[in-house]
Amino acid sequence: MDPKAAIVNWESSSPPRPKPMALDVSCDQTPLRGSGPKYAPSSENSNANDPVDDLLGKYQINPLRSSPPPTWPIPLAKPAQKFFSESSSSNPLTAAAMRLYSPGYLKRPRSIGPLTPLKPRKTVSAKFVLDDDDDDSNFSFLGKENIPPLSDDDDLDFGALLAQKAPTPPEDSVKYPNLPEPVLAYKESPLEIHPTPSQCHRFVVEVVGIEADHTVLVCKGLKGTVTIEVRDTWRQIQFETNDVVHILGDINGSENIVVSHATQLILVLNPDTLLACTAVAESFNCERQIVLRNRLRTPSDSNVAMIYGVIIHELIQVCLLENSFSIPFMEEKLENDIIDRFVEDLMVLELEPKFALEEIKERLPQIVKWAATALCPGRPLFKAPIHRSSKELTVKISRTLVIEEEIWSPRYGLKGKIDAVVAASTGGPEFTSALEIKTGSMSGFSSSAHRAQVMLYSLLLKERYEKILPWMLLYYAQEAAMIAVRPMIDEIRGLILRRNMLVRHINRPARLPWHTSSSFDCKYCVRKDDCTVFTAANAEHKAEDNPGIKIAENLMEQATKWSSNQLAFFRHWDRLLVYEDIETNRLTRDIWCMDAETREATGKCLANIQISLRSYKKESIKSTYVYIGTRSVPLPDIDQTGFNYFSPIVVSSSKNVAEATGSIYKLNSEEVEFVANHELDQSETYRLDLEDHQHFLSVSKYNLLRMFVERPRLLELVVDLKAPIFDTSVKVPISPGLNDDQTGALRKVMQTKDYTLILGMPGTGKTTTIVSIVQALLAQGKSVFISANTHSAVDNIVLKLMNLNIDLLRVGYATRVNPQVQRFMAAREAKLDPNLEPSARLEQLYLNVPVVAATCLTINSWLFSRRHFDYCIIDEASQITLPTCLGPLRHADRFVLVGDHFQLQPIVHSAVARQNGLGESLFKRLCDAHPSAVVNLSHQYRMNGDIMNLSSTLIYNGMLKCGSEAVKNARLSLPKQIHFSPNWIKPVLDSNNSVVFLNTDEVGAPEEERTDGVANPKESKIILDIITYFVDHGGIQQSDIGVISVYRAQLRLIKERLSKYKELDVLTADQAQGRDKNCIVISLVRSNNDKRVGDLLRDWRRINVCFTRAKSKLVIVGSRRTLTYAPTLEKFLKIIETNGWMWNA
Repeated sequence: MDPKAAIVNWESSSPPRPKPMALDVSCDQTPLRGSGPKYAPSSENSNANDPVDDLLGKYQINPLRSSPPPTWPIPLAKPAQKFFSESSSSNPLTAAAMRLYSPGYLKRPRSIGPLTPLKPRKTVSAKFVLDDDDDDSNFSFLGKENIPPLSDDDDLDFGALLAQKAPTPPEDSVKYPNLPEPVLAYKESPLEIHPTPSQCHRFVVEVVGIEADHTVLVCKGLKGTVTIEVRDTWRQIQFETNDVVHILGDINGSENIVVSHATQLILVLNPDTLLACTAVAESFNCERQIVLRNRLRTPSDSNVAMIYGVIIHELIQVCLLENSFSIPFMEEKLENDIIDRFVEDLMVLELEPKFALEEIKERLPQIVKWAATALCPGRPLFKAPIHRSSKELTVKISRTLVIEEEIWSPRYGLKGKIDAVVAASTGGPEFTSALEIKTGSMSGFSSSAHRAQVMLYSLLLKERYEKILPWMLLYYAQEAAMIAVRPMIDEIRGLILRRNMLVRHINRPARLPWHTSSSFDCKYCVRKDDCTVFTAANAEHKAEDNPGIKIAENLMEQATKWSSNQLAFFRHWDRLLVYEDIETNRLTRDIWCMDAETREATGKCLANIQISLRSYKKESIKSTYVYIGTRSVPLPDIDQTGFNYFSPIVVSSSKNVAEATGSIYKLNSEEVEFVANHELDQSETYRLDLEDHQHFLSVSKYNLLRMFVERPRLLELVVDLKAPIFDTSVKVPISPGLNDDQTGALRKVMQTKDYTLILGMPGTGKTTTIVSIVQALLAQGKSVFISANTHSAVDNIVLKLMNLNIDLLRVGYATRVNPQVQRFMAAREAKLDPNLEPSARLEQLYLNVPVVAATCLTINSWLFSRRHFDYCIIDEASQITLPTCLGPLRHADRFVLVGDHFQLQPIVHSAVARQNGLGESLFKRLCDAHPSAVVNLSHQYRMNGDIMNLSSTLIYNGMLKCGSEAVKNARLSLPKQIHFSPNWIKPVLDSNNSVVFLNTDEVGAPEEERTDGVANPKESKIILDIITYFVDHGGIQQSDIGVISVYRAQLRLIKERLSKYKELDVLTADQAQGRDKNCIVISLVRSNNDKRVGDLLRDWRRINVCFTRAKSKLVIVGSRRTLTYAPTLEKFLKIIETNGWMWNA
């Protein structure tokens, strides 16, 4: 296709594209995403090195390169021949390794830094590899041993894992198990990624060998076994079994690959871990700080220079998009748009927006000065000094292609968000380049990091645009200067090597790199507090091989306030979060390691989507595009997948991973509606992947750290389990409308000096109790922070507060907040005096409001850096992990946790983390430690007497009570009389039978193993018959009935059979939590002769949720014979039989 035609077609589509600045129609012009031909470099630079296409260039010493290979004596491990003789020689890989590498020595290195001597390991078993000299185990929880999270669509037996011998507890505390060190690796890593990059060869390391001057890797690839010799500076990489490596370049099908300076091949270690280019570029000063930043999501530590820089940065991007750099234009954008969006950030720094505006206006002439030469047509070309040269590059930016281009590269293991992608020229043909905008100084260490950053960007842009990129451009707004950076192979090699070193640390996330910065640097480091906690918890100041031991000892002067038990607590919980982080990372890599159709079967992807643009909205530098996606075969309904409304997604094409990110708006069998942050080519076919966000994990890690640094009393209550204090002399006024339990809860809250726990059993009015507590606290002039793990839980409370004339602020993303609640967000601003200064308006809007409501993950908002509350109330606290729960508690003097740990636990993906405590909420921990702090809400207003007795006897030890006689005696009556029906269904239709168990043993209803899980077709047919009689013959409203199963495959089958009942809910147990229906029908699915009940049905909390959703009719369909093999269900069956509630289907 003609490039000019491509431009015309692209520009004629909606939305409008920024106008070019100076287009030479004789030049090749390629549309966004690089679908046109490659540009040739100008004649001046025709010999410029291209690190990806040619991998050429003379090796040169440069500060960005890593140091030469180490020369320390390396201890040798077990001889290869002896090692292989202990293995089965019939294994083809072993035989190949013996043939290819018998002279060498085998090694699985444990050290984490390039200058730490390697120590030998001995193989103990397939699951544990232990050091000879310590007890820090390396746990391999991979392949079949990696037990997935217990969720509604999984059913696995944990017997083998539970039967393992437990590790020995550490000496300092018997409370916390000595968990093996988690390592990010994959036992069965895929040997192919999608789409497959050219000149990229993927291997999985099977054997690592160390020689005097090189390292040998025996690897498995798509075409069989190969050996890779790693020489020169590449030897600094520490390889381990199951590592994934990419070899970039032409290997000519060789089975013996040499990676060295001479061969010009590039090696990427564990490329499925995508590191930010900025992190790699800035890691030369302190690796430890970069790893901490990667691990923790923290509120940004702003200062005046930083916030001014961000504002100027955005202003320049707006000017590039609008092709206007005049002073009036910039002033108008600042006054009417940009400054208003930064008022909150300025307020945190106690800066008046008017003052900030005047300060920034003084810097506009420098921007105009640069733009007048670098962008304006008809003016002389801009003279940009060339990095590593005394020459200058004369260059002109002709147009802006895209702003904020985010690129993921599984090829290089890198990702980046590029300020601007531009078309530029040096007087000849155009070339594509990154324009990175810097508002700070162009001297010092940071400038070296900037050059490294854009060199890495050249790799990302080369992959995305498929063009030769001769130059990258760095623009320094403060000096009105621009530097041209040519990607050079020696620097690219040094940067990829640095990335590989970092990924080794990140893939051993229980450790940190040693301290390497100077004491002066550490003194002013923004991560000093976090670093101190890690140093103390891991006793790094005692490690003899720590080259920064003096720095560690200095940090320990700040750590004497923490007891050994507290540090053991931190070490334990941090490691649990690491296990969970690793599991989430595995899910993310599936976006490119698993084909779309296979991943769709897991519920985390939609494959083969054709798109059309529905709408477009532009706000400053950010644009949103709403697309409708369809395909030739029906899409799944949203509740048959892992998607939810507003779930974050990654949009990939057949050419590129992550062409855009966005979220789901709507999903049904006909279409999917989603929003994307970039324009997409509507002729392409796409896949939409659920992005398993690690945001909550980094927030949780930060919460854990800040409790140690900021909140000593909270540390005592949570870690040391000190008893809460209550002042019983406090008199509490009687609140009308509350029962005795609810009144007792209110009294306990008003008397506490620390915390109160409210155990709200099903249907007992937890939300009503919370609202009464908020009213009572406000009457005493207290401020309250209301939180929960989900937006719906927060909004349920706000909805009940709406009619009480309470001044309330709802914090969060408007798109995820109930529309009725959104008036407590931006609409509050309409009530304020318009004549107030912005800072005064913000003070009234945010800082003086007595009640603030937000989810637990919204605490990184700037608001919470300025607010501290008298009380924090967290609903559904039993479903929140302990570290996540700590976030809101840090911002209040006293707290109230409301929950029920006899229902659903926190969702934990990692089996190891779940079994070692991450699934235990803070609510349960404190309930178990201090029962006297617990108030039970036991009067329930949902279930009738029979249904309540089932749950009360099975789960609550008989504590549940009906709140009234009307509730106790409620029955499901059929509006229409049924004259004829089969005998088996008569007990179901009888209004006198509130609980019915239909035993399928006599009719033959075996379960089936399907590709998407376990299902039972016969049970689904029985449920169809029940619904038909209830709705079609009996006149029950569809909305009064819910069908529940813990197996997603069964739900899909049931939804197919019940497709005509559009208003009937078919739910998992997790989806059913918080809902109730007059009639609930449950499919238990499992029916076999092998005594396999499955872990989902053994989970009594999940079963409790299913039972307690019903108000007046509960119908359970299952195999009595199979269910007797689970203790909880056996007890359930005895209750059923004792009460005469069982009939044959």
